[in-house]
This record gives sequence, C-alpha cells and structure tokens, in this order.
Amino acid sequence: MVNTKTSPELTLRTFAGDHRTDQPQATWGDVEAALAGSGQGADRVGTQVTWIDILRPDRPTVNWLAGLLHLHPVAVTEAIEPHTRPRLSRYEHHIYLNCYLLGLTPKSGEVRATDISVFMTKRVLVTLRRRDTAAMATLLEREETHRDLTAHGPAALLWLLLDLVVDSHFDAVQAL
Repeated sequence: MVNTKTSPELTLRTFAGDHRTDQPQATWGDVEAALAGSGQGADRVGTQVTWIDILRPDRPTVNWLAGLLHLHPVAVTEAIEPHTRPRLSRYEHHIYLNCYLLGLTPKSGEVRATDISVFMTKRVLVTLRRRDTAAMATLLEREETHRDLTAHGPAALLWLLLDLVVDSHFDAVQAL
C-alpha cells in the first residue's frame, strides 16, 4: 500500500495558447506524453508549455526527471537535499532555482519557510515542494489573471512564482 502522505504527488499543467489543462495525480506516462508535446528533445518542436509540480519529491522521481530533461547532477543533488540555500544557477540545458516561501504559523506566529526548487527549460517548468501550501492556489489564481503571459513560455510562470515568493517575504515581515 502506498503512503500518500509521503509519496510524491505529481500535478501536470499544460498551456497551449490561452488554454490550460490541469491533471492532478498525474502518472509518469502522462508527464512523458506532455514533454513530447512541449518539444523536449533535440528532434522535437513544440509550442506547448508544461508545468510539472511535485509535492514531496523523492530521489527516484527527481532522478527520473533528470534523465528526461537532461538536468545537471549538481542541481539535482541540491534539489533533493532539504534546506539548500537560495540560489539561481544556469546550466547547459536548464536553469535551477531554489527559493523559500514564508508564512506565519497560525497558533504561534512563528515564521515558517517552505523551500521550492525549480528547474526551467525552454518549454518546461518543474517545481519541487516538500510541503503543501495555499500559495500554490494563489499562484494558479495569478496565472488565470495573467493568462496571456504563458505565451512567453515557462519564464512567465517563473515570474509569477517569484512574485509570490517576494510577496510572502513582505507579508511575513509586515506581520512581525
């Protein structure tokens, strides 16, 4: 029996024109099919943008994605390790970002950081999160408001994510 509280959860979102398709509880086969539509690989051409969001990633899942997207081993190691310092690194086939969303715990008022690791290729954004937060719903709401941005590729999704991260830091400081 699979423990869903610790098993990775894959959510797949694809963007084609002004249409977004959400696929919660995606399978690896779903991801491979979406990547083919995104034009990943030297022999493929695609216009679809794919966002793969993985909650509670484990080493086998990240290694599998690394093989599909040609992710650099150093970036993969950093993405798997908890509490990696914030950073932005550029590699041959992708960029890697590690950042933190901040929030306050309701009862104690303590600041709580949730790390997010991001891989971005020309047509794909991958987010790795160790903890579920309401911030992802906020991110999707912002994407709905700025649907025209996805025509610019995964960089637009990254911009929306970074905007959310900055807002979370500001909100945490204001609440203290």
